[in-house]
Amino acid sequence: MLSGLSWEGDAQNSIDDAALRFILAHLPYAVLIHQAGRIVYANQAAATLLECAGPSELLGRPWQSFMAPDEHASAQANVRSAIESEAGLPARFGPVERRALSALGNSVPVELHAFTLNWEGKPALLVSASDISSRKSIESKLREADRMAAVGTLAAGVAHEVNNPLAYIIANLTFAEEKLTQDPAQAEALEAVLEAHQGIERVRQVVSDLKTFTHDDQKPQPVNVAKVIQGTVKIASAQLRHRARLEVTVHRTARVLATETRLSQVLLNLLVNAAQAIADDREGRITISSRVENSDVVIEVTDNGVGIPPELVDRIMDPFFTTKPVGVGTGLGLSVCKNIVESYGGTLEVESTVGVGTTMRIRLPRQRSGASVVRPVVVPRERGPKRRVMVIDDDPMILRSLKRVLQGHDLTLMPGGAEALNALARDPEFDIILCDLMMPNVSGMDVYHRLTEDAPELAARVVFLSGGAVTPQAQQLLKEAPNRRYEKPLSPAELDEILRSAG
Repeated sequence: MLSGLSWEGDAQNSIDDAALRFILAHLPYAVLIHQAGRIVYANQAAATLLECAGPSELLGRPWQSFMAPDEHASAQANVRSAIESEAGLPARFGPVERRALSALGNSVPVELHAFTLNWEGKPALLVSASDISSRKSIESKLREADRMAAVGTLAAGVAHEVNNPLAYIIANLTFAEEKLTQDPAQAEALEAVLEAHQGIERVRQVVSDLKTFTHDDQKPQPVNVAKVIQGTVKIASAQLRHRARLEVTVHRTARVLATETRLSQVLLNLLVNAAQAIADDREGRITISSRVENSDVVIEVTDNGVGIPPELVDRIMDPFFTTKPVGVGTGLGLSVCKNIVESYGGTLEVESTVGVGTTMRIRLPRQRSGASVVRPVVVPRERGPKRRVMVIDDDPMILRSLKRVLQGHDLTLMPGGAEALNALARDPEFDIILCDLMMPNVSGMDVYHRLTEDAPELAARVVFLSGGAVTPQAQQLLKEAPNRRYEKPLSPAELDEILRSAG
């Protein structure tokens, strides 16, 4: 007879040998019984967890041999506290998280519970272990998702704060260029201004690339695939340059119906995955390309990394499945990439050979017509007919710079939404209203909603200028309103194009 689930003197809860062994053998989690520091019993679940052929391989071995070396001290403390419990009371510990070490040397995160019992007439410690790899992976992905959300919020805020000064810097530089061009004696000063203009355009592109991380609630629209690829490559280059040589080949005019933000997130994830698949001792090579095949646009990311075993290829897009260590990756799993691509009517495919590399292939329906509303085409300044224009912006530097570059038009400058509404109530005869979206007190959204109620014909003439729609309300308005919208900073040539199209 075993006093299996009892401690000394508790005959009421005793259980016979056969019943106890039957229960332990059929439990779905690993069970190990230790006596004098060695394993005297293991069930099949324990053998599976620790990657042994069977339970017999575990018997007689020190329990420490199946713990990660840096976990020995804490595990011994748990055991000691259980063994040294008060006489006559059940001793136990758990749940605690530890890292087990399998017979093949693999680290496995486990959750342990333990209690003392009598085994074959002698004191022993029963330890149950549950593999929590999936849970840890989910927790890691959730933490990474939180970090990505925080990065998105930060990026939106930074873009909004930087774009306003960028707008008046670009406008003023253009104004200075026009004036200096008229004086041959100012050639050196003109060259300096042109160089500054080139530098600020680089800053504008960096800020634009930051918006990849911002929250995206816009409807899919025709986007240029080459532009998305080039922007994503810039963002990923810091992580890729030390691991692989990147080759980019794009079809410059191919368009698909998507949103730039989400498509860029998919490509960023594929590029980072490709980099992480390349061993440190290998000369890495990653290619990203786009081409047109019949009615599809095909985007491929190829690496010469370790490859994916054939038995895992069909699983890599399953939710939470990963071949990487916990904590490695961008947090945007391939299952999410697949869902995004399929939401655009496309497919995500994989081809891989172990030791050769992997190709991830996106197929999306090609858009043969339609234009993006994000930004007009930049053209040399071509002033159109004189317009009556109201500009509403809370930044006085932007108002002053627009006054300079829009000379020749009948301008009314308003420093806030309340002032603009009052002025429009007195005099509504404007061809176009350039309105900043985010302003204190009475915002551009408030102006638009008030005009929609009181003067719908004026509301239709509103053109939104945004340094970044950083609130859910602003995002919703841009999604629903039919009005044109442009992102700051705009060049004077772009402003000319907006005014030419008014009326």
